[in-house]
Amino acid sequence: MGADLITFVCVGPKNLTLSAARRRNVVQHAMNRRKRVLETACRDLAKTRKLSPEQLRQTADFEDALEDFLRNECDGEEILVNVTPKDVREPLERLINLWNGDERPHDLVYRLWKNRRIVVAGDMSWGDEPEGYGYQLLKQAQTMGLLDALGIE
Repeated sequence: MGADLITFVCVGPKNLTLSAARRRNVVQHAMNRRKRVLETACRDLAKTRKLSPEQLRQTADFEDALEDFLRNECDGEEILVNVTPKDVREPLERLINLWNGDERPHDLVYRLWKNRRIVVAGDMSWGDEPEGYGYQLLKQAQTMGLLDALGIE
């Protein structure tokens, strides 16, 4: 029995150069994704409680229950409950800096291949999620929908 290497592996454009309009579109994409995820989670949670989504929204513990549901059933998407466009802009800027090589966290490496960038972030673990900057930023960006919006797979 030993430690495992837990990573994010992403492939995308060689560099991310975004105009102000493109940045606004990426933020809007993330907010639209947030809305879809929360609507789906609310509908699924309502089914588990045998309520309609409208009835569920009227319960006193709605936000806490939704956050718990997202955490336990949707792989960390609880961060989406209270996310605002301002909350998306900061990780977007950090992701652009990380992707372009302006930031070099210890848990991240990248290679260029055929005008594409391959980014790998992670660490050895005994079962817990890596806490490194690169891994956590890529995870947050994936949860918010930033990777999809930027053409990063």
